[in-house]
Amino acid sequence: MEKDELICYYQQHYRTLFLFALSLTKNKEDAEDLVANAFLKAILCYEDGNFKAWIYKVIRNEFINTYHNKKRFVKRKESGQEWDREEAWARTSEDILQEYIRQEEKRWLYHQIYQLPDKERQVMILSSFHELNDEETGKILNLTVSNVRVIKHRVKKKLIELYEKEKGEDQ
Repeated sequence: MEKDELICYYQQHYRTLFLFALSLTKNKEDAEDLVANAFLKAILCYEDGNFKAWIYKVIRNEFINTYHNKKRFVKRKESGQEWDREEAWARTSEDILQEYIRQEEKRWLYHQIYQLPDKERQVMILSSFHELNDEETGKILNLTVSNVRVIKHRVKKKLIELYEKEKGEDQ
């Protein structure tokens, strides 16, 4: 891969790669290190093939080698959302309520996904949040495409059942 191509890819995809690394490490500094190490490896040894799948796999493997094996777990901190004052005045109370409901649903979904076992969580994060297709997700996690699809189907079914159960309890 040419240096210019790598720089362009870095500029376009750093954020998604960082978010993936952050989902693994749950720590900003460690996630930045993972992404930096992955691009360093790309400069040194990437040759040919699907770069997107390759770099996600490098980040995942780097995480396993560096953090998971050392059993270094960092608690995830949830940050509150701040509103710009001008935006808040321009919104109607109905808009604010709808936004709040969407944010709460997202938080619930994120929370549920982070409670899943490692393999299921990684499949859902890669396919849903990072929008990788089943083949790319399978390559990164060393799973077959059909295995990825089965995991996604089961997790979605489980999440829907859990959501309906919790929604029924609230009413």
